[in-house]
Amino acid sequence: MTYKIATGWNVALEDLDDIVPQPSTPGLQYTRRTFGADDTVYDEGPFIPLNFAALESAEEYQSLLAQFGLTSARIALVTLYAQNENYVWKRFNGKIVKPSIPGDGSRSNFFLRGFVFLVKSLEALD
Repeated sequence: MTYKIATGWNVALEDLDDIVPQPSTPGLQYTRRTFGADDTVYDEGPFIPLNFAALESAEEYQSLLAQFGLTSARIALVTLYAQNENYVWKRFNGKIVKPSIPGDGSRSNFFLRGFVFLVKSLEALD
């Protein structure tokens, strides 16, 4: 399976496009986990980081911005196809955030390295 994305929410799976190039990602994560008095587990702030270790050119970075609806925006609504915490492929509605440079990516030796696009405020659809 491959990671897929489209701008807008509730986009059908067949209308999602492959992310090119494919990111590496640890998958679904949470900003905080708390435990109730009755040992109930509460996972809060779901997000998925889309990591790109090295991009070959500024054009490749700009292509990602276009795929994610971030050409002229800092945040965009997207439907993402990715793995959940059980490694099952699901669709999610979320908000993708443009990387902050140099914190979430930079240029090093002619390559763009370490770019992270954060997809936050996730809501599982499937």
